[in-house]
Amino acid sequence: MTLSERLLRTLLLSALLTVGIGGVLHAQADDEPLPLRALPHEDRTRSYLLHIPQSYTDDAPAPLVLVFHGSGGNADDMVTATEFRDLANDTGTIVVYPNAVNGRWDYLDVPIDRGGTVVDDVGFVALLIDELAESYNIDDNRIYTVGYSNGALMAFRARCTLDDRIAATGLVGMSITTQLAQGCVGSAPVATVWAIGTNDPVFPLNGYAEIENDILYSAFSHTMTFSYLTTLNNCDLTTGRFEEITGAESPHRVVVQEPAGCPDDDLVRFYAIAEAGHVWPRAIIELDDSDVDTIPADMWAFLHARSRD
Repeated sequence: MTLSERLLRTLLLSALLTVGIGGVLHAQADDEPLPLRALPHEDRTRSYLLHIPQSYTDDAPAPLVLVFHGSGGNADDMVTATEFRDLANDTGTIVVYPNAVNGRWDYLDVPIDRGGTVVDDVGFVALLIDELAESYNIDDNRIYTVGYSNGALMAFRARCTLDDRIAATGLVGMSITTQLAQGCVGSAPVATVWAIGTNDPVFPLNGYAEIENDILYSAFSHTMTFSYLTTLNNCDLTTGRFEEITGAESPHRVVVQEPAGCPDDDLVRFYAIAEAGHVWPRAIIELDDSDVDTIPADMWAFLHARSRD
């Protein structure tokens, strides 16, 4: 690293430190911008946004949700898109929104559009959990990952590699890639809720297989992804639940599917959103349910119903 590069990194770290690294931040109001925080990892300064619920106190352990943005996005995008802050305040949950390097998560530990550089994003996630646990009273049994698109792949990779720490995971706008599937074989069961549109062009209904520069890139179909998640969690491959739960005002039909016989409540829940594309399913997609009326709200409830103890 040159002298100028070291100086630039030092200045960047100093700037980020002034907006919130170290110590316990106060709880933010619902409309208050989240301060950017910094965390040195390897030879980089990583960043994230942090929401502390207004009900948080050091006296009671709080659940933690890590929310991963999609490719080309950032933490701010997920704060807006997920609308998790109200839910976090209602449940006393701490929510952290990490930023990827150059807007893309390195969920396979291989160079991806970074000039041959591999980024240890799993190590960053583990360190981030440790750092937050030092500053806040985190419930070690109630740590969850959620992600969209490339961020969902990262959320799933964290679920596989940190399966002794993650209680449940929520995935949106993705299907399992072949390389990621192989790497997760043998990991412990973790409850998983997953949602995707049947017209998703990035992760198509029937999957894809492409060869670029003599490298095969492929992803499972939606049906194969459900089967894989079911098998990974040692559930019965027969369907325990399959029903339409579309809300009266929803522009898209929604079908929910669950396998039978998942041990220790390591359930897999799959939302198929008819004719929806590569989108985060916000409030416009309604559910006909007595408890929740949106997919994100149901995902939130699904996660919080799970604990590792």
